[in-house]
Amino acid sequence: MNFMEMHTIFALYKKEYRDYIRNKWFITLTLIFLILAMVTSYFGASGVGFRGLKETVTAMLSLNSFLIPIVAIMIGHGAIINEREKGSIQILLSYPVTRIEFFAAKYLAMTTLLFTTIFIGFGSAGIVITLGGGSSNWIYFLHFLLSTFLMGMVFLAFSFLVSSMAERKSIAMGGGIFIWFFFSMIIGLIFLGLFALAGVDYGEVIKGEAEFPEWMWKVLFISPLDTYQTNIALIYNIKNFFGYEMPFIPHYINMWSTSLALILWATLPSFLSIKIFLKKDL
Repeated sequence: MNFMEMHTIFALYKKEYRDYIRNKWFITLTLIFLILAMVTSYFGASGVGFRGLKETVTAMLSLNSFLIPIVAIMIGHGAIINEREKGSIQILLSYPVTRIEFFAAKYLAMTTLLFTTIFIGFGSAGIVITLGGGSSNWIYFLHFLLSTFLMGMVFLAFSFLVSSMAERKSIAMGGGIFIWFFFSMIIGLIFLGLFALAGVDYGEVIKGEAEFPEWMWKVLFISPLDTYQTNIALIYNIKNFFGYEMPFIPHYINMWSTSLALILWATLPSFLSIKIFLKKDL
């Protein structure tokens, strides 16, 4: 990619990011993340008062797995289809701007928006919690923020994919919601079904009364949300969820392998959406 291409992408990126950052949704989402973290920390299970960052992250983990994907889909589902429906993409491409430059600028702008929202919202809450007396480990908390951003990137990539494929915005929204619903709800039921077919009692496994099947650890990487939760649990050495102990974890399930899996989950749909967009009849 030559200098002129990079210059065009950067000019488009700045324009797109400025438009997004001025949007009321940016302020709303940032405030939601800030308030969510502070309320979770202050009104924890053990009484009133700010908990440490580890306790806050543990309490927020399941809620984050529900909220961040739907936020990413809301941000990205209209990225391409909006421009097609308004006809602005045809006008823009009549200038010396290529499809790849347009796509790259859009993708980078929304990636930066997601990054900014997560880091300002949760990061500001972390500062307030620390100043409020909660114990802190900022190295771990920054890793939590990065992993949460990566998980958001997975669903942002999926939202770009459906936006590139769809013929109407409503279809793109429906496709994004289906992807969120599949990974949030359906895939868990599939895993439980696999446990049942294998003759494994999931409740006994969680309580440590039965052995966790080796093949199920590999299946873990099929779900980006399970991968994300495992990654955070490994960062903070969390072994207890809602009163249940995590079973023994094999050596290949570690912080690096789960982080790499999230990166791959965020990368593959992005490349696929680029290929579809480059061939799409606009």
